[in-house]
Amino acid sequence: MKKIEKIELAYLVLSPLILLLLLYNKIPQIIPKHSNLTGYIDSWADRKILIASIIVNILILAVLDILKYKNLKYKKIINILIILNYNICMSSFFSIYQEKGISVNIYDIGWTFEKVFLIIVANVFLIFGLFSEDLKRNFLLGIRTKWSLESEKIWKKTHKSSKLFTLIVSGINYYLLLNKNLSANFKIIISSISIIIVAIISVTLSKVYYDREKLEN
Repeated sequence: MKKIEKIELAYLVLSPLILLLLLYNKIPQIIPKHSNLTGYIDSWADRKILIASIIVNILILAVLDILKYKNLKYKKIINILIILNYNICMSSFFSIYQEKGISVNIYDIGWTFEKVFLIIVANVFLIFGLFSEDLKRNFLLGIRTKWSLESEKIWKKTHKSSKLFTLIVSGINYYLLLNKNLSANFKIIISSISIIIVAIISVTLSKVYYDREKLEN
């Protein structure tokens, strides 16, 4: 596997584990074990069950990511499966919002503007991180600077190098989304700052690669 592929695999495997370590003490001792199709919680278990659930999902993510680079023909389809499975893995953490004797429905986590905003940002950057490397130069999507649009080579280098930073932004926003102890306004501010920082990094990278190519020529 190439360096960028190892980085992607490390993110998919480590980010749920890091979140689990950061959030474990905030998770109620007893969490939902099962719910019916309408979301009604009909079974509860110790929070340790969450560890097993996340480990299983991490293994699935790792297998999918390795298969992707062995079957490049199906790379886009496998990327979609990775995104879906990553969200299933992350949705396990919503047990943080459920407490026995208080919660009745698994979907009752109090969706607010802040939660919707963060989950959209987290997924946009996850999708971009997984797909941007294969994105062809265009004037609609991607890191579109006057330098990255100069050549396909600069475009590819910029997106390839920005991949790690976009995935980190996704992870930060998942953490903000799931942390109950932070205020909504603080979460949105931190999320916005992370977006601005990755934008600055990406633009800077495109300029650096442009200058390097000019020197080489």
